[in-house]
Amino acid sequence: MGNNDSKPQGSHGSSYGATIDSIQNIMAIDKAMVQKLRSHMMTQLQAGLEKEGQTINMIPTYVGTVPTGKEKGEFLAVDVGGSNFRVVKASLSGDVSGIKMSEVKEPISEVCVAVLTKARDVEHLLSHVSFSGNQDRNW
Repeated sequence: MGNNDSKPQGSHGSSYGATIDSIQNIMAIDKAMVQKLRSHMMTQLQAGLEKEGQTINMIPTYVGTVPTGKEKGEFLAVDVGGSNFRVVKASLSGDVSGIKMSEVKEPISEVCVAVLTKARDVEHLLSHVSFSGNQDRNW
């Protein structure tokens, strides 16, 4: 009761402070290590863009211009992750405050995997995507 130590005490009366400090010291990295990790990751990302079969496989994305915020129209973004298939539809009115977004996120099922692996092209793949609330989304 008379302990003035501000660190939490365990049920057996031992201080967690030394354990927490030890874990923090193990996990701490200095600026030089951050730079080394950054450099290594950039090298791996570049290798993944240059050819297949690398540690980090990359798909090149070609962006022609930087968005101005005045774009108009409807745009789709498709994300196929390890366990989810996500599609976002952004409706742009030409004004940054007029952006409307709809999202469909579904677990990747066997049917979805079949669609993704058998798609002949992007149009075929996207023909299976619907933003209608009335459509069954169990791909």
